[in-house]
Amino acid sequence: MLQVKDNQRNLHKEISAFFHKTYRDDPQALETGYYQEIDKAHGRINERYYRLLPITDLRQA
Repeated sequence: MLQVKDNQRNLHKEISAFFHKTYRDDPQALETGYYQEIDKAHGRINERYYRLLPITDLRQA
């Protein structure tokens, strides 16, 4: 698992590209393996979304 924020621009772009490639090649992979978690801690609500994706070589675009 890896948490990535928008201020990690290069890593965020690479992960976004991987999600785009996965959606293009195998959209079903994004629908399965999805998990959502919502909890309240320290006076705020935390929402987390997880996706389990197949391991592939991104350079095969």
